[in-house]
Amino acid sequence: RFGPLIPKDDEDRRNLMEHIDASGNYYWQQKQHANLVSSTRASVQQRLVQRIPGWQAMNNDQQAILLAERLSIKEQQVLKLLHGDISHSPHQFTEVIKQLEQIRTTV
Repeated sequence: RFGPLIPKDDEDRRNLMEHIDASGNYYWQQKQHANLVSSTRASVQQRLVQRIPGWQAMNNDQQAILLAERLSIKEQQVLKLLHGDISHSPHQFTEVIKQLEQIRTTV
């Protein structure tokens, strides 16, 4: 090679959180709330499979009982978070996502 290295211009890239935020905003604007909840639930389920032996072999009620005991919340709340229908109000959506993330990081 001949001559000095030419400095590379700073690449203008988004960081990961900006990308996630932009994707979330897009899905929200397109009324794709179910996709956001579904992907969060899948992430939670993946974590639970890793952390709780036999998780996949349990039915929904057994899973709810186990998590309710571990997290000190009601079984019905666990069932709604993991499997229930979520209304499209922004407040309820935010609360569900927040609680699912708490489960994922706590268990």
